[in-house]
Amino acid sequence: MTTFSIEQKLNERIKELVCLYDTTNTLNQKERPTESLLIKLSKILKSAMRFNNEAIVEINYKNHHVLTEEISFKTVYIKENIFFDDTSFGSIAIHYSSSEFKQSDFL
Repeated sequence: MTTFSIEQKLNERIKELVCLYDTTNTLNQKERPTESLLIKLSKILKSAMRFNNEAIVEINYKNHHVLTEEISFKTVYIKENIFFDDTSFGSIAIHYSSSEFKQSDFL
């Protein structure tokens, strides 16, 4: 298991807090078209990832599908459904190249 310095851990927490703040601000922009909102959210999530330069964010929401970049290789990923009032409306997945990462690289 990889050990992290206190500074590395704090930097990761800062990225998480910025992600939460930016996500909240973006979701409060109700006049923004759904596709534009999802593109913005995918970029926010990508920047919060530990290996953000290698991450590809995929968001499926209702009839919308957004990728931060095309996936042209095998990936390992984590995926969570988007719920509202116990109803699933889509999912968010974070992909990494399976040639460089393994499932255990996710926290």
